[in-house]
Amino acid sequence: MRHSKKIGLLAVVAAATLAFAASASATVVTTTTGGEVETPTIHAVSENGHVTLANSIANIECSSTAEGKVESHGEEAPATGKISSLTFTGCTNGWHVTANAPGSLSVNWTSGYNGDLYSSGANVSTTRFGVTCNYETNNTTIGTVSGGNPATLNIEGNIPIAAGSSFLCGSGNAKWSGSYVTTAALFVVNAGLSVEPQVTKFKNVNEKKVLEIINPGLATIKNIEVNVLLAGDFKGAGTCNGKTLKTGEVCKETVESLKANKLGELTASSITPQALGSGELES
Repeated sequence: MRHSKKIGLLAVVAAATLAFAASASATVVTTTTGGEVETPTIHAVSENGHVTLANSIANIECSSTAEGKVESHGEEAPATGKISSLTFTGCTNGWHVTANAPGSLSVNWTSGYNGDLYSSGANVSTTRFGVTCNYETNNTTIGTVSGGNPATLNIEGNIPIAAGSSFLCGSGNAKWSGSYVTTAALFVVNAGLSVEPQVTKFKNVNEKKVLEIINPGLATIKNIEVNVLLAGDFKGAGTCNGKTLKTGEVCKETVESLKANKLGELTASSITPQALGSGELES
């Protein structure tokens, strides 16, 4: 995924504005700790042989596999991707479990290399002796992801019953539990850029200030792109453009005021992911 996104957050601020640090973040995935943001295909298999779907009639245990590709990350947004394959086999007591639609998964970073896991649009039927119970997710919390090599998808969710179900299925949710392990390393991280203005006041024409663009997250950010809004009033040296910042690394950007008594803003972004940061400059 290679597309840039420049965001202007031009704001009216009081004359007494103090120096501050502004930042934005995005949940992203990597295949190595501290590595570059990626959009990998993820393949996961049920741990300990099975997962359990407990409906009002019985506890159904099945072997299961899932596969999908991470497709998007965004500012203050989860990492999301469609599931291309979801299977349930060898189910207990004659039950047949079919994924009519695999849906999509999304993960929101929580801490370390972990995140909360959500499912949308997955439609699953459980059938035995002519009785069918259908279940469907809609941004449903289904568990957590523990990053590692392999990563573990810890499943603990309640899946709403869907249309077309037998009256014997009742009206409650089905509890989905168990765990999946990935067949390759996967880490959930918080990526973003922080822009820290050291001084916010520009009193004179041609006055120069140095701002720091920092990567405070757990992933390497590539292709830094700096944008100085209101270019007729301010200009940047562009020294940070194209840079790669590892965790904790800093790039310094010089901004020069071309006019007096003007309000400007500097933003920094990355092509992959859309991790953004901004710092306001006040005349």
